[in-house]
Amino acid sequence: MKIKYFTFAVSFLYVIAVTHQVFAQGGNQNPFKPAVFPISPTTPPPAVPTQFDINGHIQNAVLDHSVCPNSAALDKRLWGGRVTVNGVEIIIPCNTILQMPATSLTWAELFILAPVSVDTWPGSSGLALDDIIMKSSLLPIPAYEIHIQGNIVNDSATGTTKHIAGLVFISQQALNLGQGYIKSIDYNSGELCVSSGLPNTGLQGQATPNPPCLSPDSRVRINDAIGRFGLIHGGPGCKSQGTCDVEESHYDQRFTADTDNPTIHAATGFPMCIPRAYPFGATGDTDALCPQQNRPKQGGSAKCTNIPVANGVIFPAFPAQKDGYCHSFVMDPLPTNPMAPPGTCGTLPDPNGGYILNPCVTRADLQAPFEIGDYIDYSGTLLVDANALLTNTNAAPYYVSAHTINAHVGIYTYPGTKPVYVMIESLLAGTNALPIQNIPQEVTSRIKVEGFTTDPSTPVDIFAMDVDKTNGLVTERLLTSGVNPSGPPVIGRVRFVPAAGNFTPPTRNMRIVSRTLCNSRTMPCFMPQAYLDPKNPAGKYANGLVAGQYNAPNFEYIFPENLFLGDPVLPNNFQDLAFLACGSGPLTTITAGTNSPIVDVLDPPPWAQPMPASSQCAGALANHLSIPATQTPDTALVASATWDNKQNKGKLTVIASSSLPNTTPNLQLYVQATAASGALMANDPQPMQLISNPLCPLANNPCWQYVASGTVVDPLHPRGNPSLPTNIYSLPVSVTVYSSRGGIGTRAPTLICGIVNGINTCQF
Repeated sequence: MKIKYFTFAVSFLYVIAVTHQVFAQGGNQNPFKPAVFPISPTTPPPAVPTQFDINGHIQNAVLDHSVCPNSAALDKRLWGGRVTVNGVEIIIPCNTILQMPATSLTWAELFILAPVSVDTWPGSSGLALDDIIMKSSLLPIPAYEIHIQGNIVNDSATGTTKHIAGLVFISQQALNLGQGYIKSIDYNSGELCVSSGLPNTGLQGQATPNPPCLSPDSRVRINDAIGRFGLIHGGPGCKSQGTCDVEESHYDQRFTADTDNPTIHAATGFPMCIPRAYPFGATGDTDALCPQQNRPKQGGSAKCTNIPVANGVIFPAFPAQKDGYCHSFVMDPLPTNPMAPPGTCGTLPDPNGGYILNPCVTRADLQAPFEIGDYIDYSGTLLVDANALLTNTNAAPYYVSAHTINAHVGIYTYPGTKPVYVMIESLLAGTNALPIQNIPQEVTSRIKVEGFTTDPSTPVDIFAMDVDKTNGLVTERLLTSGVNPSGPPVIGRVRFVPAAGNFTPPTRNMRIVSRTLCNSRTMPCFMPQAYLDPKNPAGKYANGLVAGQYNAPNFEYIFPENLFLGDPVLPNNFQDLAFLACGSGPLTTITAGTNSPIVDVLDPPPWAQPMPASSQCAGALANHLSIPATQTPDTALVASATWDNKQNKGKLTVIASSSLPNTTPNLQLYVQATAASGALMANDPQPMQLISNPLCPLANNPCWQYVASGTVVDPLHPRGNPSLPTNIYSLPVSVTVYSSRGGIGTRAPTLICGIVNGINTCQF
């Protein structure tokens, strides 16, 4: 028996050996290679706070300043409280800034701004299941969802554990997403009737002013309390007070659209609107802010325009379409007159008996109207129309108060011209947590930013928005520059998904900017001070929007994960998010006003020992950043520029300075040389170096210097003067210096020539 088993074992080993040999001869490697795993800790892991991520209906929500021990002197707008979700009570710290679908609020503002309603208990948020007064005569409204990421922290004083929130997001029923075709528009109420099928008629305009929207079609209104994208909407009594155009019984401003960074837009980010009056009647198009001429048509002599060749890029023609409103088109260059007069474009009668010409051109400085047949995605809160219930009409009693509408229309702006519009579609940021002793973890600092621009010919820059806790000043931290949106595959798409790199610390908000905003294709575009001032008209287009930039909060962070299954669950490293661990300066939400309280560190904090201390704050209170919030513009001075070609080799030397001190953060000078033919020294301006030089201006030494041999290679005349066979460089006729702070200086270089073989080396 033993011999039998021994023979079987030998045979089995022989088969394995032969098989291994066959695989080796075939070039294949053993698929069962020994892997390299991290060394396991030799001592037990410590007890750490445990992360949690909970999503569910708000069962109960209260405002309770006692959750933060030092709340006696705290402004009520910054109070925290408690919320119950899926049976779990969670502490909302004081100083919490939570994210609504398209705006930000404090926890207290959920209660301060709650609409007065007979359907909810006085003093409640109106968002919790416990807030609803059940009445059989009222139609039900969906419960509200809350998504909370936090840590389960041990209270050393009582020995108990508490769920403490770090990040809070509120919506209604997974944002109440919907899609469909616009079947009709009620211009009196600013309401879109959205159907599942493409309308058979109306592609040339709506025949009747305000047709009712009947089931099973969806009613969609824009939640807009200031009239940025159409009529002003408000709650009960607003019309009698003269503060709104449309009065809604259940209007809730907490779920407003973003009126600074348009969430009502075309697929490219171009801002859209609902006209404030019926535009197809006898009175014509009377909404100068939302003109019909911004929606050109295909048919007859009218054509949907394609993107012209720009910066050497040939864009493909848009797909052919049937007659009707253009689905993809390019806006005309902005004409010199600042605003189109109201009324139909063309030749119009003048009040004095003459005629005026309102050119039938598209205008990028105005919004584009929604039209019958547009396919849209919409998201908002489902509300009840009390008026429809009282009048017993056949109209559907429910409607969506939308904070986001995306029209599947490709509206582009003329390449290289203002205004240009951008938008952020999705954000993702890793938090790159520091290690916790004896608990191996997987962390990342990777980042993802996706969006669109209406000018695919111009690069886009992406910034993280750092905030100084002491004064609220915002610093734009450049994450990447010169993202190319020209495609393929999609024209205008902005995509930044680096394979590696450290982009921490993560910020609450990020901004993308088209370089058209700063009139430069070569330099990162920091936001000018004037554009950030809401009272300054500079940079404002499309009914008050700052064109060329889009500032949006991040809704998704990547927190650490365990490497060894069974280890204590790691905490979420909120202490590495400066806007939570340090504070974010004066309050900027809807109730901020002129005397804004300072948003300080989360209290109680959702972190505790042995979690690593934050490295982002000065002490435990302030986030002191050395970079100023506003990028002060400067003047760039070209002190001297010479091109030495006496040896027929070429050498460019440039000395320049900035009107700002050399110690100014983010200050960098770049230089570009241009030949008479237009050929450039390099595709992008080249960085200059700080150096002490006798030629520096006396008030600014050291200054910036650039030295390079050769200079401009002319692609049309690669060997320059044929009489000088060794000379491959062209004569630079201008030198331009660009500053990262916006300054530009230009001068013609001084030529230093020689005679080689009896020929002037500067002759070309």
